[in-house]
Amino acid sequence: MLIYSRSAERIMRRLTYCPVCDQEAEEIGALTADIRHVDCSSCGRYLISNTAVAKFKNLPFEERRQRLEEAKRAAKPGNLPIIVH
Repeated sequence: MLIYSRSAERIMRRLTYCPVCDQEAEEIGALTADIRHVDCSSCGRYLISNTAVAKFKNLPFEERRQRLEEAKRAAKPGNLPIIVH
C-alpha cells in the first residue's frame, strides 16, 4: 500500500517534466524507490514507476497518453492511477 502525508507533500515538491506529455509538472516526492508521484496540469495526478518512465522515453505521445488513460480506468475510486510498465 502506498501512503503519503500532505505535510510531507508540501516539503517534497520539485519541478520536473511530465513523462506522459513532456510539459512542466511537479514531482511530489518518491513514494518508494521505484514510484514517482507526478502532478501535471494537463495529465493530472498519477503515480509512475521509474521503469515506465524509462520506457516512455521511446514511445510516441499517443501511446504514453493511452497508458495513462488505461491506468485511470483501472484505478479504484479515490485512488491515483498508477503506471508500472
